[in-house]
Amino acid sequence: TAALHCTDTASRALDLGNLLLSDTGRSFLANAKLLGGAEWLERVEQTADAVRGWAAERGVVLEAVCVSGGAMREAFGLPPSQVSLLVAAEFLARVSNADRREWRIDAHSTRLAEADDAIYDPERHTLLYGVKFLSLDELLQLDERAEGTGVVVEDGEAAAEK
Repeated sequence: TAALHCTDTASRALDLGNLLLSDTGRSFLANAKLLGGAEWLERVEQTADAVRGWAAERGVVLEAVCVSGGAMREAFGLPPSQVSLLVAAEFLARVSNADRREWRIDAHSTRLAEADDAIYDPERHTLLYGVKFLSLDELLQLDERAEGTGVVVEDGEAAAEK
């Protein structure tokens, strides 16, 4: 990504991105609004640091975790939400009930078919600060599935439909 930051114009950065990045990376460049600029990047970095620490403390391999909410939603102009995680099935036994509530680990697993595929398929997430974040298409699918299940997201929290 250093090459993308060294260009003179945004269009040259996008040209280089088309050559060097995966489809998901190009989608992020094309669709991310980055309305918060440096503040948004700082929130993403803080999220990545927290996820790295959480995974290390529990012996969960970082490659088996993907962020499915929080600041990444803001990048695409979607309503912000609490940070939530997808955790690969092989590591779910290491996740406590308190972790499941704090990180909303179960919140999306029933709404995202094949959660492990989203975690391990590079076309379904983007990598920032060494942590996987769900792609725009996957975030939109989560929102669609939430609407169909009677779960309403209010102020970033899932609540039962009234």
